[in-house]
Order: sequence, then structure tokens, then C-alpha cells
Amino acid sequence: MNEMTAWAQGNWYELGNLLAQFSFLIAGVWFALKILKAARSLQEQLGAILKLSMSEGLKQNAPARSSAYVLAEWPTATEAAVISLPEPEPRHKRLIRAWHSVILWLKTPMGAGDHPHWRRVLHWLQSPAGS
Repeated sequence: MNEMTAWAQGNWYELGNLLAQFSFLIAGVWFALKILKAARSLQEQLGAILKLSMSEGLKQNAPARSSAYVLAEWPTATEAAVISLPEPEPRHKRLIRAWHSVILWLKTPMGAGDHPHWRRVLHWLQSPAGS
């Protein structure tokens, strides 16, 4: 036991560094598991929504049962709302829009007024501290 204590006292920095690295590793694994769990639950929710959107709603074939708790003017069955995803935009339209944005950016005139921002930053960096 005396040798272990002497080793720990002689290598305290390395031991602390090792413990810190293990704690970061454990925290990273814990965080990754939390993210994966959240992604899995989101995926399950999206799958349930997709199933609902693809279904035809409630079956209308079932006979309507009257109950003492249901008012006469209430509908007997409701249809599920159909959810559909928007159609993806064709790739060539996105490329045309991006190219058009680049052309507009190139056509804009460069500022010939005061010093550009980068020059102000450069002067600030070159000036002595405290001035």
C-alpha cells in the first residue's frame, strides 16, 4: 500500500489528467446516449404521424352506436386529417436560384466610401494596447 501512495504522490498530475479524461469520456457517452434516445423517440413520433397521414381515416363501416352520453347533433365518427409533405423542389430550380443570387451579389457595387470594416479591425489590432 505504501508503494501505491508513493506512486500517486509522485504522479499526481498524470493521475488527475487521467481522471479528467475519463470523466469527459463518461460525460460524452452519456450525452450521446441522451441524443440517440431523443432521436429515436422523434423517429417513432414521425413514423406514427406518417402512418396516420397514409391511413384512410376511421372506418365508416362500423355501425353507429348511440349512447346516453352522446348528443344527437354530435358526429358519430370523425375522419383523421390527411397530412402530406410538400413536394421537394427540383434540383435544377435550386441551382438556378443559387446562381442568380451569386450574379446579383457580383453586380452590387463595392463600397468606395469610408474604410471597410476589415481595415478598421486591422488598425485596431496594430494599435498599442490602452490607446
